[in-house]
Amino acid sequence: MRSLIGAICVLGMLVACITPIDQELGEPKRLIVIEGFIDDGFGPHEIKVSSISKFASAADGGGIRRLDASVTVFDDLGNSFQATRETVINESLINLGHPAAGSFLCIHGLSTSEGTTNYMTSSDFRGVPGRSYSLEVVLDDGIVCRSEFQKL
Repeated sequence: MRSLIGAICVLGMLVACITPIDQELGEPKRLIVIEGFIDDGFGPHEIKVSSISKFASAADGGGIRRLDASVTVFDDLGNSFQATRETVINESLINLGHPAAGSFLCIHGLSTSEGTTNYMTSSDFRGVPGRSYSLEVVLDDGIVCRSEFQKL
């Protein structure tokens, strides 16, 4: 009985075929990601702007990148509040071990690299309950992203 099932499986693998699919993917889409919120507490309130591409490797511009932008918060009375750019530096400790006579000689250091770019409202900015706010992000390549007014 087992040999009959095995023979059927082998026969099935021999007659199975693979049909290639020729799919046109087109250009990768660039999506803008905006993270952040404001509340009725005093600032600064943090807003992050980044981009992600679908169907693209990191070499082709895929993955998350931080973007240069102009970020402005508007209220329902026509007031505008410009957020300032703040670059956060990522720091990491380096501990390089080298085997030397059965032990490790450790070389310690600090590696710094530019990390994320955040946009901060001023420390005296705060939302007012009952009022509505909108966010406008103008990217360095001229793309404008505006949210609808949302009531706080």
